[in-house]
Amino acid sequence: MTSLSVKPMSPGKAWLILIGLFFVLACAIYWPLNEFRQQQLQSEANLERLVLKKRSIIEGNKQLSSNVAAVKKEINQSKLIELSSSSKAMNQLQTTVREISARHLISLTQMQILNPKKRGPLSQLFISIKGYSSIPKFYRFLVELENHKPLIRVTNANIVPFGNNKGLAKLNFNFTLTMLNGAPL
Repeated sequence: MTSLSVKPMSPGKAWLILIGLFFVLACAIYWPLNEFRQQQLQSEANLERLVLKKRSIIEGNKQLSSNVAAVKKEINQSKLIELSSSSKAMNQLQTTVREISARHLISLTQMQILNPKKRGPLSQLFISIKGYSSIPKFYRFLVELENHKPLIRVTNANIVPFGNNKGLAKLNFNFTLTMLNGAPL
């Protein structure tokens, strides 16, 4: 067999090959891994941002829920809104108006139920009323309506004076009473 002589490589060439090998390894392994790591860090940052947004939305929903609960509680305590079925609330409104008018000696000539209107979860109930009275009695009637709970509002009022009886001016009136009604909470 022939003997081949192996010459040692020069140190400069060995360093050059070693540096080339590191460069190839860096191109083949390090830079793709580093790029993948950067993508993962960006994804993690985006995920963290989304988690923070969801947490703030959840906190906002909790705050809204507690505010809604507080408003419902306040509505129940204030008795400003009748909380019953529409027909029961309408009967209650008619009874209330009759009682208040009887207390103040108001003569009601006509009471007509008008169609309710939906206002979100609430209904707006209407009753048209006609009658006559003296000015002081009518004033006390309106004051009691104003301070009544559930809240009753007078709209479309038409008040006409029509004469004197024992020095007291008389009024003919017609107006619409409005009351809010909601489902029991």
